Amino acid sequence: MPITGALGDDQRAWVILACCMSVISALGLFTAYRGTREIYHDDEEMSAKEASISIVRGIGILIHNKYWIIITIFGVLMNIVYAVVMAAPIYYAQVIVGNQNFYSTVNTAEVNMQKYGVRITGMTNASNSFVGKIGSGLGGSAIGWILAAGGYDAYAATGEATGKVIGAVNVLNVYIPIAIFVVMALILFRYDLEEKLPEIRRENDRRMADHPAEN
Repeated sequence: MPITGALGDDQRAWVILACCMSVISALGLFTAYRGTREIYHDDEEMSAKEASISIVRGIGILIHNKYWIIITIFGVLMNIVYAVVMAAPIYYAQVIVGNQNFYSTVNTAEVNMQKYGVRITGMTNASNSFVGKIGSGLGGSAIGWILAAGGYDAYAATGEATGKVIGAVNVLNVYIPIAIFVVMALILFRYDLEEKLPEIRRENDRRMADHPAEN
């Protein structure tokens, strides 16, 4: 992983990364907390009644609420998938590919060097930010386009979930992610740079040794 690699690629590097992510998460949660306003306002009698409920009693109430159980299980599964999707590729790159930086664009700079005599590593790595903004923009726009096509504005106004609205939500949550994963798999299937990279690097090293003034 490029970040931990830059920090020393040891246990200390992972601890530093975890601490940084924890601080960022804490700031995000604090910001969300400060910007949240209560929607439900209980009267004083109800508030006093709820305040008198013990933790054990509260848990008993929750576990007898089937909808709470359903949404809780769903939330756990969703976070499991999120954690796996975020972490598993690191081990795929390390164990299967044999290179933790497999998902880094820095390796593609060697192709620049082979074909054009320059790596332009900075510009190559900066493309990560560029494609991230494109992906975020297109993803956010796609949500709006699909919901609009499904008539979500009418649902927001009337609360009536029509077949088109339900279909649009299913497209966003099921079909588009599946389609994107398939496309990503096809792209990676054709990505053979890791196999060619050792030879490309040797060729680049020979070029730099033979023509140092040009590099």
